[in-house]
Amino acid sequence: MLADYLKLLRPAHWIKNVIVFGGLIFGGLAREPHSALLAFYAFAVFCALASLVYVVNDIFDREQDKQHPLKRNRPIASGAVSPAGAWALASALAVAALFGSLALGQSFAIVAAAYIVLSFLYTLILKRYVIIDVMIIAIGFVLRAWAGAVAIDVRFDTGLFVCTFLLALFLGFGKRRHELILLGKETASSHRLSLKSYSAYFLDQLMGIVTASVVVVYIMYVISPDVETKLGSEYLWTTTPFVLYGVFYGDDCFRVLVVQFKNNRRRGYTFPKDGKPIPYVTSRMERLKIISINNTKTDWPSHLNWSGDILGERGDKLNISGIGGVCS
Repeated sequence: MLADYLKLLRPAHWIKNVIVFGGLIFGGLAREPHSALLAFYAFAVFCALASLVYVVNDIFDREQDKQHPLKRNRPIASGAVSPAGAWALASALAVAALFGSLALGQSFAIVAAAYIVLSFLYTLILKRYVIIDVMIIAIGFVLRAWAGAVAIDVRFDTGLFVCTFLLALFLGFGKRRHELILLGKETASSHRLSLKSYSAYFLDQLMGIVTASVVVVYIMYVISPDVETKLGSEYLWTTTPFVLYGVFYGDDCFRVLVVQFKNNRRRGYTFPKDGKPIPYVTSRMERLKIISINNTKTDWPSHLNWSGDILGERGDKLNISGIGGVCS
């Protein structure tokens, strides 16, 4: 029972809140203990806020999550945690986040409140609208970065705000593409209404535009004289190749579907008897359809031969353990 409530908090997603440390790092205060402590405190508060949003979102989306091959195993959708228990947990998180936000000052509390309001508007209304849904997620990341700067009373550069927004757009559109291919157009539309207006081609175009924008804005930022003066280095432009690699590699990863055997036990899914996953599925497989996750037949394209063994062709029971995020 306790493990189910912990799972409901989605601690693995707390890594998204590391953007809170952006103000500390790029504000040149990383070596100041007091500022570092405040930044860690702000990080903890946003972990509570994020978990609050996840819990409330799972409560409202429990019926749709039951149709998703992965999300149906979430605690509320699977019935492991009742809606009443989830509301109690959400209330506790709200109280903790409220007092934590106020302890960091009025300005931080205002930004935190804006994050919560925006997140709830997304959960209740805005996630239904194409493009706007991803933009709201991106603004949420910007608010995280802003809150981190406010917590330590440092000015956060506009260039980094824009980079944060664009990078979050990239991740959001990548996630939409992943959902669209995983579920198929018809099922995806019933699971998330905004997916009805998306297509893999459209999302590819959006990701391409955002990728170019991220690179351009970052280069403009690192060659800015003000930034060079603040960070005490005129060689920040040398980090550009690493950013290029990271963005391009991430773009490739979002165009790949991967079944990860190492996640099998953690996520509770099964594999064929020989335990061999499909190591690589390319973005050209737009018509890949998982006919049934629980039944005995899965329609994989014939060119997916791997050591003469294709999942689903033997009629083995198949559940997907992990998709996306890993390149082969």
